[in-house]
Amino acid sequence: MSKRRLLSLIKGTPLLFLCTLICSGLRAASVGRSFAGSALFDFDADGACGPNHYAEITNRGLRVISLASGAEVYNVPLWDFWRSKVGTPSRFSGFDPHIEYDHSCERWFATSLTKAYSTDSAVLLGVSDGTDPSGSWKGFVIDADPEDHFWADYPQLGIDGAAIYIRMQMIGIESSISRATTLITVPKSDLTSSVPTVDRLSRFSVPRPIFPDQPSPTDLNPDLWPQIDFLGTSWDGLLVGYPSIGWKSELSNGRVVYQWAAFCDYQRVVDSGTASATISSWSTALKYVFQQTTLIPPPGPWPSDAGFQMGTEHRLGNNGGNNYVRVGNVLYSVGNAVVQGRVGIAYTKLCVSSNSIIDSGFIGDELHDHFEASIGANPRGDVVIAYLRTGASEYASLYASFGRADVNGHLKFGSPILLKAGTDIFDEKGPRYGDTGPARLSDYSTAVSIHPADHSRFWVSGPYVSSRNAASTWIAELVTEELPILSVGRIGVSNEDVEIRFNSVAGKTYRFQRSATLSDWHTLQSGIAGTGAEIILFDPGQGLFRRLFWRLLLN
Repeated sequence: MSKRRLLSLIKGTPLLFLCTLICSGLRAASVGRSFAGSALFDFDADGACGPNHYAEITNRGLRVISLASGAEVYNVPLWDFWRSKVGTPSRFSGFDPHIEYDHSCERWFATSLTKAYSTDSAVLLGVSDGTDPSGSWKGFVIDADPEDHFWADYPQLGIDGAAIYIRMQMIGIESSISRATTLITVPKSDLTSSVPTVDRLSRFSVPRPIFPDQPSPTDLNPDLWPQIDFLGTSWDGLLVGYPSIGWKSELSNGRVVYQWAAFCDYQRVVDSGTASATISSWSTALKYVFQQTTLIPPPGPWPSDAGFQMGTEHRLGNNGGNNYVRVGNVLYSVGNAVVQGRVGIAYTKLCVSSNSIIDSGFIGDELHDHFEASIGANPRGDVVIAYLRTGASEYASLYASFGRADVNGHLKFGSPILLKAGTDIFDEKGPRYGDTGPARLSDYSTAVSIHPADHSRFWVSGPYVSSRNAASTWIAELVTEELPILSVGRIGVSNEDVEIRFNSVAGKTYRFQRSATLSDWHTLQSGIAGTGAEIILFDPGQGLFRRLFWRLLLN
């Protein structure tokens, strides 16, 4: 690909201009450093980036890698981490681990579950003493169910400015007991104090309803999950549910056009940073309607809100490490949906202050399956989605897609970025599983985070098939470019000059071009040096009664 990169394109009409960011074919993110992850991770893996290290936690153990050198500085089995770093008894081995780095308090938080199928079922919670995940930690063993009716499975770790959140599926120890959902919240100030404690934790539990029954509006909604706010700027204890994608069709100019709508439920933990936390009533966010004519919905829908059809094929599942990520007033979510008859990815953006979905869309094609998706975002609105991709001509490989919002706030994603190619198949009946039943490649295994000191740098970890029936992980950095923001000057009847302003990046050089057809481009200026300040460009005499396009190329 040419070193010149298409940055932005401006379309002019008589007395009117529309500025649009073009991302199709745009590689606004490039792969930086990358390291081998875990040789085997056994279904579950999570990871996060700190100031100087990348920490990856799996069912097999905790690995810490130096960002500067790529060298492994710490690697211990999971049970040994909890025993030696957190001080839990050796019988607490741990499974289903998660880890996050909190930028605001500069600490690592880790969780695991232990003692499955038992009344001894417990949550392991650890907090580091500093920014080095290979250093000292303090930790706690929290009884998963003090009444001993359930054992905990499939947890999700959430953080914000107020608290740590651990949401778990609860499975009856006796087969006659139906499943439930439990949410534990711990004030973050209690965990980061000189003498950490979990004495002021809050616990919320609710039986899982049987469809089509719904939980009481005042109960914990069992289908909601805690947000992950790396920056710690939100204090509202937001819980968000699986977004659901509905569709309806209509005729437009003799052809069928499909409209899509995204829905989700939400709820808040009120006063989660105190010992008197409560749950608000849950509600449904205002839906977002969009059109995607190339996407054909699956069969088997049933009627839903405002004529939109809802199908189980478009109810998103969350199977990555980071599915609900909060940045400021926006919560980003990602999950799976049917796209072109294959497993694809659907994403949404929720405006928290208005409780409304403001953007939604799909990633996928008719040749590949995309799954194990995680999402990350930075304050600039850049988004990275990591996922596993496979198809008839591709082994299971780790990919990422980079997206940036256009002037309307809608995400536009570039071409998939290959991070690590798979090299073999994962058999449905492989030797690691006793040649019985379908093989489990992963339950959750991708993660996306941003560097605490440089939010333009994303870090991704995730799976790929490294050899026959061997699922390994890879860790990679994605470096994003700060593209210029374009604005268009006023065009009057007596002044036909086109004036275009953009915020340049120091050290970069640009080329300014014009076209009437989007195929034949004429260079107006080249070698424009970025200064870090606003630059004004002119195209004299082109403003009135002309349909033209302008673009910037980054040299």
